[in-house]
Amino acid sequence: MRKMMLMTICVMLGTAVFCSAAIISDDFNRPDSALNLGSTAEGYAWARLDKSSGDGSNAPGIKNGQLYWNGGSNGNDVVYPSGAPAVGDFQLDLDFYRLSEVVSSHQIYMWFRLPTPTSYIPSGGTTPGYGLYWYPTAANSFKFTLYNEYGGNVSGTATTNQNWTGHLTLIAQGNRIQVKVDGTQIIDYTDNTGNPAATGEGYFQFYSNPYRAEAIDNLMIVPEPATIGLLTAAGVFGFIRRR
Repeated sequence: MRKMMLMTICVMLGTAVFCSAAIISDDFNRPDSALNLGSTAEGYAWARLDKSSGDGSNAPGIKNGQLYWNGGSNGNDVVYPSGAPAVGDFQLDLDFYRLSEVVSSHQIYMWFRLPTPTSYIPSGGTTPGYGLYWYPTAANSFKFTLYNEYGGNVSGTATTNQNWTGHLTLIAQGNRIQVKVDGTQIIDYTDNTGNPAATGEGYFQFYSNPYRAEAIDNLMIVPEPATIGLLTAAGVFGFIRRR
């Protein structure tokens, strides 16, 4: 399993070196736990929003150094980095993994630019913010869907050829949102709908439907650099741990 050093990102462009401190980063490299998700490298504890009216102990958990959803049928909790700041322009990178051969429309959700850390996104609502959802559609493909949650509009879809794993990059700069998988751009959306999140700041959440067996790893969120689009693939990054 590949592990990245976290906290600061640097890249050389020509003779110049650009570095940016991470806003939120986590390699999830800690003991397995079905309940205690630990904290990000910046010290933000992963907190749960119980979507199943249970005790808040449902998936996800930490397993094999990843944040994973176990594919159970009893509902899953939304998780978010408690205390993390609101973020406007950013670049997010993570590795995603498929942990079973089950193919269905149940999916992993990643919400961003939400108005509060604990915002709940109702179907067809008018909550400012965006959602990116993905799931395996066949033995060798994933489908990605970008939602403008301000009215529940589909803003872009794409199917990629990953089987068990891939690297996701999401770049949000003003009202433009780009999604890349393994360095290839698959969605490029400009929001002119009046969504307040198009030019604002907001918060992140992660969730998975029941019955999904998937995981994420090597999460890194940094302020979006002026060199938009250049820091896109995992192989470009240089990570430096600061303690």
